[in-house]
Amino acid sequence: MPEQLDANDVIAALPCAIKMPDNWGNFFARGGPLPPMGDDHRRFPRFYLRAPAALRYRSTLPALPRPDHECMIYLKDVSRTSIAFLHSEQLFPKE
Repeated sequence: MPEQLDANDVIAALPCAIKMPDNWGNFFARGGPLPPMGDDHRRFPRFYLRAPAALRYRSTLPALPRPDHECMIYLKDVSRTSIAFLHSEQLFPKE
């Protein structure tokens, strides 16, 4: 029977090119609901979710060909319908 892989080990083994700013030292310490920002009219509340995660990228824009690949990203926050994350490359809507 094959040995089961731990998700944290798989994520940690992925390449990561994200450079965290020095002043983000408490990035992973945040938790709970995000405070509303300015004139924010969101339908659902957002919550901090600070953790490394895996991203499998598949090229979807013909005008911007990229190789399919997997990498590590950092999750920032989530709501009922969306997720925000940090990635070393800019991604566009529908990618």
